[in-house]
Amino acid sequence: MTIARAAVANALTQAIGVVTGLHDKFDWRGVAASAAGAGVGWGINEALGVIVNGEANNNPNAQNQAFFGMGVMQADCCAAPLR
Repeated sequence: MTIARAAVANALTQAIGVVTGLHDKFDWRGVAASAAGAGVGWGINEALGVIVNGEANNNPNAQNQAFFGMGVMQADCCAAPLR
């Protein structure tokens, strides 16, 4: 669900940008990169225990917050080369 949500959100944002003139053209690579980054981030966060059984682990300890940041960074690193 995370991957599909990211792809749909990116596609809608780009479509609005094209219609309003903020983007020159629609970029399918951007949609794919968004989906890939979301999948990597979700997988890493699941492995680190930040997401447990598809639900956010809201334990506010510092370790959990650091792991969440690592997942976001890895997702960004995955998506950047695809754009």
